[in-house]
Amino acid sequence: MNKKILSFVALSLVLSLSAGCSAGTAGSVGTAKDGNEVKIEAAAMKLVNAVEQNGYELVGTDELNSWIEAGEDMVVIDTMPADFFAKGHVPSAVNA
Repeated sequence: MNKKILSFVALSLVLSLSAGCSAGTAGSVGTAKDGNEVKIEAAAMKLVNAVEQNGYELVGTDELNSWIEAGEDMVVIDTMPADFFAKGHVPSAVNA
């Protein structure tokens, strides 16, 4: 039985944080508005290294949604903090 193990939220988090780096930074390349660019870069590098070392498959929301609709055999691991997970998450996801 093939199971696809996803860390969907980790990618979403990195993309969201990365978007924050460019918001409101005209003329100050590489500087996050809130000053967290070093933390954002560290989180992004940690994710990239984990994907490369462990062979994780990261997917976008459209592809994930099509897998859910098709009933693909997979495990979705939602890495958001428990309080955010409780407010809403991908159907069938488990919180870790």
